[in-house]
Amino acid sequence: MPVRQLSDRQVTTHSGHSCFVQTSGMRAIVSNTRKNILLTRDTWNITRDDTMTIHQSLLCMLLLTAQLLGTACVHQTPIYRDESKVLAVVNSESITKNKYEHYLQYHNKNQTPVQDKMLEQKIVLAEMINRALLVQYAVEQNVSQELDIGPELALIRKDETALFEGRNPPDQEKLRDLALQRESLLARGVLRRHFTKYSPITDDELQKRFDQVTREADKNEYRARHILVSTNEEARKIIAELKKGGDFGAIAQKESLDVASGKQGGELGWFNQNLIALEFFNAAAVMKKGEISKEPVKSYFGWHVINLEDKRPRKMPSFDEAKKNIRQVLQQERVDALLQSLREKAKVEIYQ
Repeated sequence: MPVRQLSDRQVTTHSGHSCFVQTSGMRAIVSNTRKNILLTRDTWNITRDDTMTIHQSLLCMLLLTAQLLGTACVHQTPIYRDESKVLAVVNSESITKNKYEHYLQYHNKNQTPVQDKMLEQKIVLAEMINRALLVQYAVEQNVSQELDIGPELALIRKDETALFEGRNPPDQEKLRDLALQRESLLARGVLRRHFTKYSPITDDELQKRFDQVTREADKNEYRARHILVSTNEEARKIIAELKKGGDFGAIAQKESLDVASGKQGGELGWFNQNLIALEFFNAAAVMKKGEISKEPVKSYFGWHVINLEDKRPRKMPSFDEAKKNIRQVLQQERVDALLQSLREKAKVEIYQ
């Protein structure tokens, strides 16, 4: 996929769609014991080189957010005026600043917002570009004619028509909501077709992946506390304070950006390598019980100061227990491959 970084200038706005998607095998989850936000790799995808630690799985987002919202094919979407700055163009379809801001609201409802705003825009724009490619592919494949999608798309068109008839000008936010609903339908539809028709997952493939990850899995689980801050310098100051006898729990309550765990003195509970950021896990796995990290640990959310409280042997799941999660990992890998194929054929321009 040719990608050109362009100067900060205004270009002719095309009628297009706002989007969202995956980028790597990272996603945010909520602890089932308390609402601690952790960063996690795709469950059981433990052999994957997760050097890109900044993204949400497209597949997970699509499966979780039937209510999430962008546009689909231009000829089915009422035209509304958007003269905001163009951030990217995907095969002549524009992603504007207004569409970005609107999508960002829904994006941040499903995962912890990124503290670094420049990084946040990079992540979210990448998701929007990937989703644009997926929805355009759905239009090419005529997914809108499938029986489980067509009636829902008809309802969206009806609601759009009502907006234009009932108000002049129509409510722009509601139009964008309906456009995002359409996009989610088309994206999920084309993925479902891809998994069932073009790239099904067999039981033999599931078993082979299970055997692989079981062999390579870390056989321990860990219990830790953490303090999350936005900069390396802040983390180093906290480490220095702890060396002087500072109370970890009290500092977590006062300083940690992870407010939920901060209220519990930074407590994260028990986790294994599938349920936490790879950088965080790697740091905790080599620490001694009771130790506080000597250096700040960088992850997607910021900088962590870690206190390892305990570790114990991990009860490994059986094939039947892991099968559903393994299937999701394999599906995500297929999504990645499909998107890579679409990117290679696409023309994408990103404006700075």
